[in-house]
This record gives sequence, structure tokens and C-alpha cells, in this order.
Amino acid sequence: MAQRLVNLTAAAERLPWSEVREALRIRLPVGDAVLEIGAAEGAEADGPGMAAAGTLYLVVSGFGLLRQGEAAQECTAGDLVFVPGGEAHRFERLDGELRLWRISVGPAAAMGERDSSGSGGNPA
Repeated sequence: MAQRLVNLTAAAERLPWSEVREALRIRLPVGDAVLEIGAAEGAEADGPGMAAAGTLYLVVSGFGLLRQGEAAQECTAGDLVFVPGGEAHRFERLDGELRLWRISVGPAAAMGERDSSGSGGNPA
């Protein structure tokens, strides 16, 4: 299998973050699962279709509070946070523009439609 290198920072630098969310989405089949990487902003980070997948959030910039049930954790640029699959969560108390990379792995059915090309966006 050929290795693919995608520099998310370099790809995102060329566009406003609102356009990065639309233009840069990576979906790769991994056996019966799908790995998905996409940009998100604060309150949308816990979007639909992610509940069955384990999710990592990498905070690119901004500050927020990640609430998982009764627990809450402050998050700021550089933080990497894992949310187990099926665990309800949301970002709140956002200061400034909270920009995130959302990295999810889960069963293909839980991650939405399969993309036969292996990539749902243009990574370059």
C-alpha cells in the first residue's frame, strides 16, 4: 500500500477556516472501518454521525471547555483530547474561534457513506 503524506497545517493555511471545513476532508477505509479527518469549529465538533466512533480532537487555535457527561476539561491550542465511541460530548464556553481537527475511526456504517476513492476531500 502506498503511503500518502498530507500536511494538514499547510493545506489549511491557504484557506479561511470556514472553507477548510468544506474543502479538506480525508476518509480512508481501514478494513471494515473508516478513518476520517476533518476540520471543525467549537460547537459543531460533536456533530451528527460521530457518536459510534472514537474521536480525537486536536485543538489548532482558540480555547473551550469539553464537556463529557458531568466531567469538563479545558482545551487550548496544542491539546489532543480523546472521546470514546458512543460518549456524549460537546464544546462550550468558547473564547475566540475554536478551531479543531476531528479524527475519528469507526465502523463504516457509523461513519456515513463509504467513499470509493478513499478520500472525501482534496488534501493538497
